[in-house]
This record gives sequence, C-alpha cells and structure tokens, in this order.
Amino acid sequence: MADISFVASDRRLVVSGPCTTSDSDAIVDAVEVFAGLVDRLVLDLTQATDLPREVALAVLRAVRNAERDGYPVAIQTVADRAAPPRHPILTDLRTPQPAQRR
Repeated sequence: MADISFVASDRRLVVSGPCTTSDSDAIVDAVEVFAGLVDRLVLDLTQATDLPREVALAVLRAVRNAERDGYPVAIQTVADRAAPPRHPILTDLRTPQPAQRR
C-alpha cells in the first residue's frame, strides 16, 4: 500500500512505497483535492515503486482533468540529483593523460 502525503511548503503531493491497483482511487482523489489548493501542484512519484499501469493511467487522467479545470500539475518521476560542478583540480587529481610512445 502506498503512502500519500502532501507537503504544503513545497506544494508537493508525494506518493511513496509500493503501489497497488487499490491505491488508484486514493491517489486520484488526492490529486483532485490538492491541485485546487495550490498554484502549481507537483505530483512526486520518485519514491513510488511497483506502479501498476492501471494506476498510472488513472493518475494521468486525473492530472489532465485538473489541468483542464485550470489547475496545473507537474509530475516528477525522476529524483532531482543534480551533480555539483566538478573542478578537476579538486575532484580528480588523476586527469587522463595521452599515452606516451616509447
């Protein structure tokens, strides 16, 4: 059973854990409720596992309906893990050198 929580400060609806087809109605209801409460809802599915196709399709329909009613929803499926900028001197002292011929 999936855990569904709303983080008001981030306008984020988080679905985490294993999803089953029985979670579909609860996720759809949450999208319908919270999409109307914030400027732009972020539906965070990055922590959801085993998302059945039926659930995914129901969620997409709910998002489309919310957007049709004027409530934008962004779906996040990949965690934002932007790599910090690398500086070769600080992160990799062994920079590749061209092979030397003898």
